[in-house]
Amino acid sequence: TKPVSAMVAAAAAEEGLVDLEADIFDMLVTWRHPPLQWDAPVTLRRLFAHRGGANVHGFPGYRQDEILPTPAAILDGIVDKNEPIRISAEPGTKRDYSGGGYVMAQVAIEDHIGITFESLAEQLVFEPLGLVHSTYRILEADDRPRVAVGYRTDGSEVAGGGWHQYPETAPASLWTTPTEYAGIVIDVMKSHVGDVGTVLDQATAEYLLDPLYPVGFGVTAHSDVTYIGHKGANEGYRTEFLALVERGGGIVVLTNNDAGLELTEAVVDAAADEFGWPEQWSTPLW
Repeated sequence: TKPVSAMVAAAAAEEGLVDLEADIFDMLVTWRHPPLQWDAPVTLRRLFAHRGGANVHGFPGYRQDEILPTPAAILDGIVDKNEPIRISAEPGTKRDYSGGGYVMAQVAIEDHIGITFESLAEQLVFEPLGLVHSTYRILEADDRPRVAVGYRTDGSEVAGGGWHQYPETAPASLWTTPTEYAGIVIDVMKSHVGDVGTVLDQATAEYLLDPLYPVGFGVTAHSDVTYIGHKGANEGYRTEFLALVERGGGIVVLTNNDAGLELTEAVVDAAADEFGWPEQWSTPLW
């Protein structure tokens, strides 16, 4: 979810709807953070790059029979789900993976623009790319016929409906297909290499894929190729993508099992062997 969320925010910035370098505390309306001990601003860029100093690595989601909290309530902490999301380190000083920071960024964007992150993604990314299956929408029981139900490592279905719901939209709630996700990755690669992408211009793509300060994506740069990638982990699902920006190659692997990363890594390695990709990449979770 996170690379796409960074693209959504970047596209919103291109439209003049948000400033990725502005302090989010000037954007927030529905929620307030306790006073900080640091003067450094907490910007959208820092939060999407995991450099905003935010805590909370990830989220367990909610069974389909559980009441879903608002994003603002999530920021203040949900019993048995997540501790209060706070800026616990000086912004900009280190990289520390934080899904909590993405929720903070999400609420700031929604407050500032006045529409949901889900709707923003539809308008700025999914509709321009002609994607019909990709959505941040919370899927309900009626959606089961079109969902690859999630499974545990013992083969049992994820309890509570077959998958968990994630009101933590920006870090965790994307539903998609391998083909459509590949389309998203291809588009940002086109923007980066030749300024011919649909969603972003070249300067913005370079901003996201800066090897020294990647935003949303994992980026590994070598002399002749830039690798971008990310792994994903929700309850009952494990995913991974890897792409070689200048060469135009890549692979997306989505699985519906908690043990799926064993499969994704093997498939990525097999593809790398088949297509002769240099074995120099790294696709950390962040």
